[in-house]
Amino acid sequence: MLLDRYTVIPQRSPLHDAPIFWCRSTGTTMDDARLLGDQLPSGSVLVADEQTAGRGRGEGRVWHAAAGENLLFTLLVDDADAVPTGSHSVGSVPLRAGLAVADVALGLGAVAGSVRIKWPNDILIHGAKTCGILCEGRGGRIHIGIGLNLNQERFSVESAPLPPTSLAAATGHRFDAEAVLLMLLERLRRDLRDGDWRRKVELHLFRESVICADGECGRVEGIGDHGELLVARTDGSTLRVLQPDQVVYASRPSSPGERE
Repeated sequence: MLLDRYTVIPQRSPLHDAPIFWCRSTGTTMDDARLLGDQLPSGSVLVADEQTAGRGRGEGRVWHAAAGENLLFTLLVDDADAVPTGSHSVGSVPLRAGLAVADVALGLGAVAGSVRIKWPNDILIHGAKTCGILCEGRGGRIHIGIGLNLNQERFSVESAPLPPTSLAAATGHRFDAEAVLLMLLERLRRDLRDGDWRRKVELHLFRESVICADGECGRVEGIGDHGELLVARTDGSTLRVLQPDQVVYASRPSSPGERE
């Protein structure tokens, strides 16, 4: 039985006091959540020291994380726990989860102004990717997968579209994964249902020039009510981007240490 791979830790999730399950190694916690979702209450968390088949958003994208050096988990929540009161916008969940990660990174010592939320699902510090977020909705429930580079120092960058970094590299401090997990879960509890999420996300939004699918250039302007990217085009119109393949960022983020 898949759940036998996991151990329930003493700490509880701040969402409904649900259990937190930990394992040393698994394929991905997202795959496990897909298989176990109906058996677990909303607010449950699956955490792994290592993912042997970690992936990013999009076909063929792989997420590499050194075993025991990072924070890799999936939070399982009902739709009602993942959106602000009165809202039905589940499309903005990756951004609101990203807001929680940004809040925690700043609280742990990342330099103010260095943390950016790159639409739709990346967190950058000094222009380097520190966290990836993958969300899947199924049957009235949302699985929020978060891979946060915590203490890793060396990375394989051969095929990485963005230069990687970790929270430890950005701050000069190593962190206890369990303590950071509990901090992040508490921030998720708050930020997922924050009705002011859009304004707060835009404070951290990575704003760069983009090339649209039709070849027209534009610049990131903001975020729409449903989590779509708003791009101000050179012809004066505003494009609402729903799918990541509709735009390509025209320039790479600044390198660590450079001004964004």
